[in-house]
Amino acid sequence: MDILPIAYAVLVVLGAAVVRGYSGFGFSLLTISALSLMFSPVEVIASIFLLEIAASLHLLPGIWRDVQWRSVGLLLIGTAIATPIGVSLLKQVPEAPMRVALAAFVLVAVALLWRGFALKRVPSAPATLATGALGGLFNGAFGIGGPPIILFYFS
Repeated sequence: MDILPIAYAVLVVLGAAVVRGYSGFGFSLLTISALSLMFSPVEVIASIFLLEIAASLHLLPGIWRDVQWRSVGLLLIGTAIATPIGVSLLKQVPEAPMRVALAAFVLVAVALLWRGFALKRVPSAPATLATGALGGLFNGAFGIGGPPIILFYFS
């Protein structure tokens, strides 16, 4: 591999890590969308997923008591059901359409966050399960399952 792609990847990861340090989220969203411009999404997703886990594990003991376990459980069930579907899409859909779908997903997520999307009432159990499934689908397909969950909890 040439030095230019490596330097680009290092700068992207560093920039995304700084954003995550300030905001608490967004590392995967920024790195995967930026690195997918130069590398295949299939090559990028697994390594960024592992970096995200490594960067997040140390936070768990400090937030354990504040976690809303009922909603997390429903989100995890939905995620577990839909992630294999997303992985299947990642494997079967050609690279160019996946890049377009990834870009569209990022644009929609950013637009909803920017506009301050909010739910009108407390979400039901099926809505929470559906949010988890949506996050799982996008996590499997793009390695970016956070935006639906972030929108869910922010609203």
